[in-house]
Amino acid sequence: MEVLQHLGDATPPWDAFLQTSKEFIGAEGASLVMFDGKLNLNEMRQTGHDSATEREYVDHFYQYDAFAQATRGSPAGKWWDSVELSSTPEARKLPFYADFMPRHKLGQVVALILLTEPGRHIVVSFQRMNARANAVEEFSNGNARIFTEALLRAVKTRVDAAAVRLSAVESALSSINEVVFLVNKNGNLVRCSPAAYEFLEDAKMLSATRREVMHEQPNVMRGMLQALSMALATSRPRQYCVPLSWGLGIRFDITAAPDNLRLADESLLMVRARKTSAFDVPEAAELATFFGLTVAESRVLLQLVEGHSPKDIAVSNAVAERTVRNQIASLMTKMSCTRMSELVRLGSLLR
Repeated sequence: MEVLQHLGDATPPWDAFLQTSKEFIGAEGASLVMFDGKLNLNEMRQTGHDSATEREYVDHFYQYDAFAQATRGSPAGKWWDSVELSSTPEARKLPFYADFMPRHKLGQVVALILLTEPGRHIVVSFQRMNARANAVEEFSNGNARIFTEALLRAVKTRVDAAAVRLSAVESALSSINEVVFLVNKNGNLVRCSPAAYEFLEDAKMLSATRREVMHEQPNVMRGMLQALSMALATSRPRQYCVPLSWGLGIRFDITAAPDNLRLADESLLMVRARKTSAFDVPEAAELATFFGLTVAESRVLLQLVEGHSPKDIAVSNAVAERTVRNQIASLMTKMSCTRMSELVRLGSLLR
């Protein structure tokens, strides 16, 4: 199937895949459904169903998707059949089988597990109006088996390529004591290196299961989730800082993950983390070069950035306070500032 060869493209043609595979399988509808680690719906694409069916599932029934719940944790490559899963009297009473499927004329759902990870559960499913017996056996042989194997290879290739790209970023950042991880809008971790886990633990932002970002202080967690949502909604980077102790913290730079790290159009964010300290100040030589200052002026600016007053600076340098204030006046001229607070703010740029 030619469309499978393009699932590794920057923007994979999932809609074309669903349409083509639906016809190949012999079904009235097809869906690509992505859940997070808690089975919250992350992404859904479908063909063959009206908008009302899709809306009802996305807005409500995904929470009662007994099919998804039963197949959670199932390995990639396994087929499941709703006829078999709903064969007991208890199962037939579940809302998904007793209400949603009959009302939308879904006689049978047959699904293939594409990916199962702690933070992701991805399924492609095919819906038929009239159920057929032995559907799993049907899809496990002949041309259907060839299709299944090709699809799984294409998905694995894309997932592996994304992992290689992220590993390269992780290696580059580790040299400057920074980390990166992938997370969805609900805070579920999709990929997290040992170093990133350590960062999250230091910030007290890791759940007991180590599968999601969490904080014991509700306001801190609300702020993080808001930053994640805003970065995803606006496609603009966001920043969020979490305190560690007085003057120390962790800064998170959050951005929507690029297409080549996604499988489809799921909510996925890339978060870069680094420790920050109020005690990290630039070198005097850096300030002199950056702002075109004399050695004496750069020393004064450095001490202002460190929080010292003109009087303190004069005492520590064994000069008159008037001399220090003259140097500050010169700094204001060179740096186009009108207030000493502006000098401090500009000097802090090099932290």
